[in-house]
Amino acid sequence: MGNVTCVQMKMTHDDQYLITISEDSCVMIWKVQDREGRNLKRDKELSYAEEILITKSDLEDKVSFLLLWAISL
Repeated sequence: MGNVTCVQMKMTHDDQYLITISEDSCVMIWKVQDREGRNLKRDKELSYAEEILITKSDLEDKVSFLLLWAISL
């Protein structure tokens, strides 16, 4: 790995991996372990959201479909 600046870091939802992205678009995935090489234990339970996230384009398509459907009634 060269001397390139890391521009973004994110942990996975289960805190087991760190994902880094550098200026040169290199993506690295790091396994998170303690000093003895053991996997980290989770202190928190995984919770689920009741919302469903969609892209703006999917939402726009859905709105267009509903408008065309309403006009045809």
